[in-house]
Amino acid sequence: MTSLTSLLAAAREGDIEAVRKYVTQGGDINARDSNGMTALLLSVDYGQREVLRYLLMAHAKLNLTDKWGQTALMLAAGRNDAQSVRLLLDAGADTGVVAKNGLTALGYAKENAQLETAELLRKAGSR
Repeated sequence: MTSLTSLLAAAREGDIEAVRKYVTQGGDINARDSNGMTALLLSVDYGQREVLRYLLMAHAKLNLTDKWGQTALMLAAGRNDAQSVRLLLDAGADTGVVAKNGLTALGYAKENAQLETAELLRKAGSR
């Protein structure tokens, strides 16, 4: 089986085939590294939407947080990645999670002056 390190590298690099192989061989789709990062979090953080779509289809947990309490939705909002924000919201991501710094996904969008993602989050009921 592909290792967790390989899975996380594949998620960062957008290697969808390696991610699929890991999942189909029974690997833990929600496994974390020492910073609490999962393949889902890394796919969002590195803008790998094809990997994100696959992980959502494979039922990766949406609201897991890294060691700073950040969710994938927060990472997407802070990057102004409107497509990923839409994908995560459509999949049911929780807009009310609060990171260790006191910010929600909307707070990340506002703090980084990301108007498009802030508007998407407001429409989804985020505060």
